[in-house]
Amino acid sequence: MKKSIWFLIISIILSGCVSTKNVAVPTDTISKMKGKSLIVTTGKKPDFAAMTAGKAVFGMLGAIAMISQGNKIIKENNVNDPALYIGSKLANDLSKKRAIKADSKVKIESTDDISQLTKKYNNENYILDIRTINWSFAYFPTDWNNYRVIYSTKLRLIDVHDNKLIAEGFCSQVPDQTEKSPSYDQLLEANAQGLKNELKISADKCLQAFKKNIFYLK
Repeated sequence: MKKSIWFLIISIILSGCVSTKNVAVPTDTISKMKGKSLIVTTGKKPDFAAMTAGKAVFGMLGAIAMISQGNKIIKENNVNDPALYIGSKLANDLSKKRAIKADSKVKIESTDDISQLTKKYNNENYILDIRTINWSFAYFPTDWNNYRVIYSTKLRLIDVHDNKLIAEGFCSQVPDQTEKSPSYDQLLEANAQGLKNELKISADKCLQAFKKNIFYLK
């Protein structure tokens, strides 16, 4: 019974994680990007689901409570959306290693529509759009005392003048259980520093994946 509830709730949490095929930047486009301008965009901070055993037994109502509690944790502890970090770091790397005029200050947009973004930023050459698709934490199905922090993000590189998508990527991090898997209290103590650390680990892994698989950066 406990396992079936767990799989029901985790499917709800991960429902936004639609995979995207990784499409790298064409090699001829990489050379053309040198000296061109690039800005980074993301969406508004998404809902965060905090999956605990106590709420899991209530099914859909429990899922709603998880999101409410998760958003409260994020707000009270000032937990940043990892997409901001990934986008800023990628912009810096593209500036240093590809000589692209990349602005590392991430712009927060309410829309992800390509036409609307290119219309708004029509003075730029490229838009690097990075969005958090899912961030949450959940206990393990066979261990209700320890947790893993789940994170997934989507990247798009948009050619502003041609109003089209030229590269995209998806990264998902669902850690396996280890001896170091944190408890609920360990995640939230000291202003949720444990949660912030786990998100940083996932963000760095996705950053490296995007650098290697999308932009051919080391």
